[in-house]
Amino acid sequence: MKRWTVALLVMLAIPISAAPHFLPLKWQSRVGLTSFKTTIQYLSGAILVGSNGNLSDALNDNADGIYVLDGKTGDIIRRINWSETADLDVNGLALSPHTLFFGNHQGSVYAYGIYGEGQRIWKHQMGGAIKGAVAVEDFNSDGTYDVVAATVSGEIAALNGKTGDVLWSNQVNFKPNFTLPKGKAFIASPTLVDLNNDGTRDIVIGSRNGSFYAFDGRNGTILWEFRTLTPSGVHASALVVGNMIVVAESYSKVTWIDFQGKAKRIVSLAEEPDVQGLFASPAAFPDGSIVIGSSWIAGECGIWVIPSSNAAPVFHSTGKVSATATIADGLGTGQPQAWVVTEDGELWVLLPNGEVAARYDLPSGSETTPLIADVDGDGILDLVTTGADKVMRCYSLHGKGPVEWGTFRGNRFNSGCIYDPLETYPKTRRALAARHREKITSPNEYANTELHYKTVGYDSESTLISPEGIGPARLGTTWGRLRRAMGPDTEYIEGRFGLGYRGISVVQDNEEQFVVLFPGWKKKPEDTDPVSILLTYNRTYHTKEGVGPGTPISVAQTIYKKPLLNLDTKTNQESVMFKAVPWDKIRFGLIPVTGEYTGKGTIKSISTFPEGSFIHYIEVRK
Repeated sequence: MKRWTVALLVMLAIPISAAPHFLPLKWQSRVGLTSFKTTIQYLSGAILVGSNGNLSDALNDNADGIYVLDGKTGDIIRRINWSETADLDVNGLALSPHTLFFGNHQGSVYAYGIYGEGQRIWKHQMGGAIKGAVAVEDFNSDGTYDVVAATVSGEIAALNGKTGDVLWSNQVNFKPNFTLPKGKAFIASPTLVDLNNDGTRDIVIGSRNGSFYAFDGRNGTILWEFRTLTPSGVHASALVVGNMIVVAESYSKVTWIDFQGKAKRIVSLAEEPDVQGLFASPAAFPDGSIVIGSSWIAGECGIWVIPSSNAAPVFHSTGKVSATATIADGLGTGQPQAWVVTEDGELWVLLPNGEVAARYDLPSGSETTPLIADVDGDGILDLVTTGADKVMRCYSLHGKGPVEWGTFRGNRFNSGCIYDPLETYPKTRRALAARHREKITSPNEYANTELHYKTVGYDSESTLISPEGIGPARLGTTWGRLRRAMGPDTEYIEGRFGLGYRGISVVQDNEEQFVVLFPGWKKKPEDTDPVSILLTYNRTYHTKEGVGPGTPISVAQTIYKKPLLNLDTKTNQESVMFKAVPWDKIRFGLIPVTGEYTGKGTIKSISTFPEGSFIHYIEVRK
């Protein structure tokens, strides 16, 4: 196949310093096969990945399912799998603050709890296999995240996040005279962006029928339809950069579409293509330059960097690339790099101008987009890959970030939007809109009129940690009074907390605010039971001095003086106490264990701490 662009193709020589070498390996663990549609997610010290098991598209493969691994050690700490005789491969995972959503090749969509005992919440059966990732948004404006999934039968549906009930569904048409190959499947993952400014994100996604669709997030109606130009179906998932949607057609073209469905720029990466090639999705540098790989059946394959200007694309012949690039400063140079894995087992690191910054050899080739995050809490970024040899590996990078695009779809919601404001939860958006309409200018005034919004952080009292309580929860109040104070839209998620306690997470706007602890023998607290232990992992909360979950110990010691780390060897619980804080009133918890303890006894102490150690949670007791 001929390999050139419409404009002059710029070929860059690889510098000697970029010759292949190896990254330091931290750990490896067997998780099964993954694909170019797989998302690797990271949350609270855990890595989550869907697996195609031992064989792709095999029935009754007991290695299919979800793997949850410890980010520090790579140990598999949880598996979600089934014993059904079906193809139960899982690719994309999406996370709300408290729920794991995913679909599988059997066409089932699942919701599982993340915390507590992690039980299944619901299952919904759709009419075709789900090959791409699902995505989450509050489509019905009830304050709880819902999920959207698309199938190979051409169905796309939004499901209620609480129950799995269908909020809306749409079926796209088969177009036998338009596209080649013939089909109507959704292989791509949904991308979420508010196209019509109604406060709810809409869905944009390409089909194998040759069309790229925009669906209204509220009701599923088609806002507009863009017909691909080759024509060809779409495997890649769209990317939103500013006010543009970047779409990669399978047969070579990358198109920038505005929010009204009009093409504004088209770049062709091959002339007269006759095979599929763009399976990878576009990723973007902060300056808007696009990175995308090709995996043609025949001809020269590699990585393209398309400048945000009209300059010619830069091409590197690397062999097949189906994985999407991740964008982060993993080299510690102060500028972002694109990290791209190839199917031949190399990791290429590219700069925004297309130059090669580094190349690394990998033990196995991969179709799957890596994860870049600090997964072990040492303050340095890590790179997590999966390979054709069915092994997940964690490598140490050299930089601390920032991370511009660290996963396949950019974030745990799988929204596919650059600089997506993850913290703008649905209720928060509506609350801010109400304040604007009603011309309420004082944060305290609004908080007083809507008590159950007080934990969103409009005023300092609502997020204060003190010896008297956490936010609106006061020690000494009763369980019944606390629930009444939190308002009708608050959720309560129960689960065993360990150490003889049962914890109840208090959830608002799909985010855990704090946890109320009761004795483990008490299966259900009574309204008259006193609230005597509270703790929070939520980084919105803080003491009056500004210390909260996520605060480095090095920062806290400048305020509270002289830290002392303590390890209870019976429970393996670690905490830090400070000279200026009463130990019997506020406890600063550390997870995982960070101190290098020596000596004998049940309680061991040390006055030094590793660089990067931070406060994981804060507990108050009566």
